[in-house]
Amino acid sequence: MRLSNLLVNIARFIFPFMLMFGLYIILYGDVSPGGGFQGGAILASAYITAYIARGERIFEIGSLVLLEKVLYVLIVAMALISVLTKGEAFTSFIPSGEPLEIRRLFLIAMNVFIGFKVALGITSLFSSFVEQESVDD
Repeated sequence: MRLSNLLVNIARFIFPFMLMFGLYIILYGDVSPGGGFQGGAILASAYITAYIARGERIFEIGSLVLLEKVLYVLIVAMALISVLTKGEAFTSFIPSGEPLEIRRLFLIAMNVFIGFKVALGITSLFSSFVEQESVDD
């Protein structure tokens, strides 16, 4: 498939900005609109943009799925820790007497785990579609 030079150059230009914006949405999702899911979707679209710019896959599907499973286990472990310490799932296990900057760490960690899990999930779906298309050709 032949891509236009304009599309390739624009994709290369906006790729780093998409990465920065996705990470910003993930890291500041606890104090502003956005969060893990939205930032993860932006990171996945940055991968799709990189695929358009390069014309080849960057990641192997097996490693994406394995890393996504590891992140899922980390999210469940954070929920389990909060159940054991506070009696409720997905609540901050950091004591409420700590300063606000310390208590934010739980939300930031959850946003990061969820953001990268969403990014890996969408990226692995896209990669499997691309792989299926190349098998059909």
